[in-house]
Amino acid sequence: MLVIYNSDAKTSLLMLSKLLLQFFTLLICLLAVIPLRAETIDLQLRWHHQFQFAGYYAAVQQGYYKDAGLDVVIHEGAPDKIAINEVLKGHAQYGVANSELILNRLKGDPLVLLAAIFQHSPSVLLARKDAGIFSPSDLIGKKIMMLATDVDADFVAMFSNEHLDIKKMNVVSSSLDIQDLATGKVDAFNGYISNEPFFLKQQGVEFTVLNPRNYGVDFYSDMLFTSENELKEHPRRVKAFLNASLQGWQYAMAHPQEIITLLQTQYQSSKSKEHLEFEAEAMRSLI
Repeated sequence: MLVIYNSDAKTSLLMLSKLLLQFFTLLICLLAVIPLRAETIDLQLRWHHQFQFAGYYAAVQQGYYKDAGLDVVIHEGAPDKIAINEVLKGHAQYGVANSELILNRLKGDPLVLLAAIFQHSPSVLLARKDAGIFSPSDLIGKKIMMLATDVDADFVAMFSNEHLDIKKMNVVSSSLDIQDLATGKVDAFNGYISNEPFFLKQQGVEFTVLNPRNYGVDFYSDMLFTSENELKEHPRRVKAFLNASLQGWQYAMAHPQEIITLLQTQYQSSKSKEHLEFEAEAMRSLI
């Protein structure tokens, strides 16, 4: 066998191999530092920006969503912008709702619970002491502000446990304005233990708290949810969003002052620093 050895050809081949190796090494490094385009998703809150949703703000600020490949846009809630409706319409992929989420699911709406952030519902009825209301039975014949019965299911269940007929109460649609209780326009008002008591204490209004937990009703609250379609089409995204959100909640509750500052500077929360501090502290026993 005749073998012709060409040293120049071998040298050229080695140089080419080295150049190719350097090129692919550089390419890998560039791919590692160039961020992939984050998926934009929408989160619909139940109400205005406040500490109640602290974990989601923290997940944005601390980069937990970004690390998960997500660009999360957080939307405030309003009477005409309800989280369940926004998700069902496809305006948002994720939302925050109360016990009405379960009722909607039972009615056939394709909604999926991801996590119950509040282990105990903050929903309470606040009543004026001068109206002589100290227990649910004292609400008979009194003027009470409530949301729809499917939304304020905590109170309906409390009345049922106490064998009270809601028709014997003067229930009116809630104005969502605590001043209606403070000024005596109504005798009892639907509120959050982490929110409205702050206003009443500021104004020197003596009040009684009717907490459904004291009458055998202990619902979850502020439940993070998505749609069946989102879970089916993007299971990894759902998992990534949930994990980043829970990580955000851990950070928020460990650094409340930081989140309060964030709420005031970047989310233009209408609440004062003192009110947000009251809310943060009241939430600790609920989460």
